Amino acid sequence: MNKKMGIVVLVLSLLAALEPLSIDLYLPAFTDIADSLQVSLSEVQISLSIFLAGFALG
Repeated sequence: MNKKMGIVVLVLSLLAALEPLSIDLYLPAFTDIADSLQVSLSEVQISLSIFLAGFALG
């Protein structure tokens, strides 16, 4: 039973680290994403808001 608890703690720790890591990778690329998709920065910012809302609901 102790080994299962360790796995659960590991998985929960990785999930907790996922959001800050993904935001840190995503924010510096805002202008590149906007240029690549030929959209405005405000439209790229909406995608970040949707990501945060989805992560909060999850």
